[in-house]
Amino acid sequence: MPGSIHDSTVTHHNKGNDMSKERDYLFDNIKGYLIISVITAHFFRVSGYFAAGTPSRFIYIISFTYIMQGFLFVSGYFSKNVDKCRAGAFKNFIIPYVIFVYLAYFERCFLYGFDKCHPHLFRPTFALWFLVVMFVYRFFIKDLSRVPGIVYITLALYFAAGYIPFLNEDLAGGRIVSFLVFYILGYTFNKDTVEKVRSVPKFFGFLSLAALLAACFIYSRFKFPPVDILLLRGPFSEFGVGPLHGLLWRAGLFVWAMLWILVFINLMPRKKTWLTTLGQRTMTVYLLHIFVRNLIKYFGVLHGGSPEYYAIIIAMIIASLWLFSRPFVVRWYDAMIDGIYAGIMKLVDLLPWRRSHE
Repeated sequence: MPGSIHDSTVTHHNKGNDMSKERDYLFDNIKGYLIISVITAHFFRVSGYFAAGTPSRFIYIISFTYIMQGFLFVSGYFSKNVDKCRAGAFKNFIIPYVIFVYLAYFERCFLYGFDKCHPHLFRPTFALWFLVVMFVYRFFIKDLSRVPGIVYITLALYFAAGYIPFLNEDLAGGRIVSFLVFYILGYTFNKDTVEKVRSVPKFFGFLSLAALLAACFIYSRFKFPPVDILLLRGPFSEFGVGPLHGLLWRAGLFVWAMLWILVFINLMPRKKTWLTTLGQRTMTVYLLHIFVRNLIKYFGVLHGGSPEYYAIIIAMIIASLWLFSRPFVVRWYDAMIDGIYAGIMKLVDLLPWRRSHE
């Protein structure tokens, strides 16, 4: 996902008492695990084998109790340079959003026909809503960071969003309001707070992990509430959940997600691992896996629940993660976005009001 982590360093004294910086791979590794979870959950969800009690449903529920909350928390943590966040918001999120809305639209048209598809520019489809959310958060974090009690305000909004009908998928309004608290909590975290979480004995981290997995397993055995309620994309009524039950559900999910995040911080290694490269290249993996997911949804996967079924899904997950994180793919993506942005800025510079202010 978006969010620069090039400043992910820890400072320490070396033997000569000089100050040096050493890369801290903790959040790279967390992001690497998160992007694996995204691909895995998305592919299993549309593979045609998702009934209550199935491993596919269990995997999906595990993933969506922390995926987006985790990504937004990490993005918030690395949003301390608020001026840089605002300056890069349009280039890093709006340009990719528009491009991939139409690329995904043309893929769907190819699969289903032009008469059955719409680009949905103002109603973000599938995973692209994240770019809209990130644009809003990055652009306004400079202002939000100055609001007294912003953590409590966003927590209140998290609960209130479930009661407001118009906070739905239009312009990703439901998600913008609902997920903001996780981004703000990440922003308020600092290195000292991270060290305190890391200092908790690993026994408690593994104990919490076992409890979280058990809760996910129990939920996977039931059809209600529907798993889509985990996505926080709309009001309670959209999922047939009453006001009180919806409030309790959101409270439980908040605790669930935050506990996952703390477990990741506590247990994930700080050294460079096989997750690190994935964590540093999440954007291309996130955007390009959409096209594979659409193909899986269209064609399905044979022999649901069989060893062959799992072998096919796992093979597609590994192939997507490997291919879309290749350096040449990242370079292609960066060059495309840089080129389009440069072209837009040249056009902006030609506008009369721009020339009049020079």
